[in-house]
Amino acid sequence: MSVQSLIRKVCIQVAVYWGNPRSDGLGGMVYDDAVELKVRWDNVTKLIRDAKGKEVAAVAEVLVAGRLYADGTVEPVDLDVDGRLWLGTLEDLESGDLNDPLNIDGAWQIKRFDKMLSMAAGYYRRAYL
Repeated sequence: MSVQSLIRKVCIQVAVYWGNPRSDGLGGMVYDDAVELKVRWDNVTKLIRDAKGKEVAAVAEVLVAGRLYADGTVEPVDLDVDGRLWLGTLEDLESGDLNDPLNIDGAWQIKRFDKMLSMAAGYYRRAYL
């Protein structure tokens, strides 16, 4: 079994992802449109080194299979540090929340994203929140 097929098998949850974080020029952040991902979300508390090398506490470790499309296909995707992840589906959100993850309880900031090449041919992707 390849790494990618194993990841798809264990990634049975859906999360909403807001990527491409950037300043709005007024002290806030703006993001690209929200998309759904297939993930395995583990609520764990552990100390990690963030993208800048600083030791911080993570509240979750998320294995990412990729972007989930309406037809059920999944395409591998890299996530952005400082992007946001929320465990749930787009349908679970109020329409006003789709463009502003900062107003959503549990939409966690991505503190670190790892993309690792496996010897079994393929990458696996993991985010720490």
